[in-house]
Amino acid sequence: MKNAFLLLASIIVFASCDREVKEVLPSSSGTHNEMMLVIDEGMWEGELGNLLRKDLEEPVNGLPNAEPLFIIHQVDQEAFGDFFERYKSIVQFAIIPDSTGYSVGYNQWASPQIVVSFIAPSKLGLAQLFKEKKDQFINTLQKHDRQILLNRIRQSAYSTLPPALAKVGIKNMVLPDAFTVTQEKDSLIILYSQYRESNRAIFIHTRPISELAPGSDMISVRDTILKYNFEGPSEGSYPGTEMRIPPILTTTSIDGKMAFELRGLWRTYNDFMGGSFLSYAIYDEEHNRIVTVESFMYGVKAKKYKVMQELEAILRSVELN
Repeated sequence: MKNAFLLLASIIVFASCDREVKEVLPSSSGTHNEMMLVIDEGMWEGELGNLLRKDLEEPVNGLPNAEPLFIIHQVDQEAFGDFFERYKSIVQFAIIPDSTGYSVGYNQWASPQIVVSFIAPSKLGLAQLFKEKKDQFINTLQKHDRQILLNRIRQSAYSTLPPALAKVGIKNMVLPDAFTVTQEKDSLIILYSQYRESNRAIFIHTRPISELAPGSDMISVRDTILKYNFEGPSEGSYPGTEMRIPPILTTTSIDGKMAFELRGLWRTYNDFMGGSFLSYAIYDEEHNRIVTVESFMYGVKAKKYKVMQELEAILRSVELN
């Protein structure tokens, strides 16, 4: 009950994040897609824990190998103290009689940090609250992770973007200076970078908005670009979309504009290379154009999800001219 009271008190504090006295907070710990889950062992090992594991550790779409959506570290409320308070993402579940609530706070014990709290009078109430808030909760955590990633990427990003990007509609984006322009055409540019454990490519192209259903031709357009602008490791080989595991198309927003997200796998025809890709087709109706920003990676030893999260943060930082 003591910790339940402290949890409730901390939620009240969240309502006044802009404190009059700004204290210097320690740096948070933990990497992206990692969370500290504050929940009693009994609930974690029961039906509520099963629900949380099913939804939060489900395999991520668009990866060649199964990797969980989140890496969870569980700790009881009684054991939650100074060491655990340093985590960048903390999620608390607590039973408090006659109370139901969902709250999000920032930089409570460390910075950057997000603290999400679920409160209900019973285990059943907590499960129901989580189901109601699941999508909002996951989106909030992922947005927080992307912002942290973007701040890290900015430290090694171009201060002035390569001029070629303006030709394909890009006014601004957070682009690591490890990427160099390897091909430049009127409506297409290709950037490439080689890291220790992975090779990464970004290509950006523009085209007029067509009469086709929005998003319906993303695969055919990307496959044409890949076939005629990228070479495979052996003669006659070229990359393309892996259709044996169909990519997933969803809607989102980038730079305040409607966009389609295509997430899936690529393969090499007539050879054996492959990996993950992520594509955004941004509908710029003001200029009657679609600006597509895409990235794909290859790395046998690399942790694919972490790389794709970094690439997603880069692509989502795009601002159009």
